Amino acid sequence: MLLPLPRMFLNPRYGRVGFLGFGHIFIVDVMGPVAEVLGYILIPAFWLLGILSAEYLLAFTSLIFTYGVCVSVCSLILEEAELQRFPRARDLAVLTAAAVIENFGYRQLNNFWRVKGWWQFLRGNQGWGEMTRTGLGAAKK
Repeated sequence: MLLPLPRMFLNPRYGRVGFLGFGHIFIVDVMGPVAEVLGYILIPAFWLLGILSAEYLLAFTSLIFTYGVCVSVCSLILEEAELQRFPRARDLAVLTAAAVIENFGYRQLNNFWRVKGWWQFLRGNQGWGEMTRTGLGAAKK
């Protein structure tokens, strides 16, 4: 089953928004997590099978983490330069630490969740499921 795309995707009637804007969203937000998770699986598998050298594996892994940290920290720098929301240096230090730490575990977990949602969408499972209320404590009678 192919991914159902909205009529806006690559439709000349919608101009640049349909072609560039929606195309960017499709590539980055829809196909990106699938490509990343495939990379998480295939790169170590290729190394274990002897197809990929250890030097390449280490270089690629360090490049990916360095790029992720740079994007996170640079976006924080740009936001602070433009908006100046955090007057205390301690707040900026905590945000910088979070921007660095998020690239080691949380980003990968988030991509697995996104692929799981992508897969559920393709299977037609679009409901929230059963939500059971638990409350904050035992009910008193």
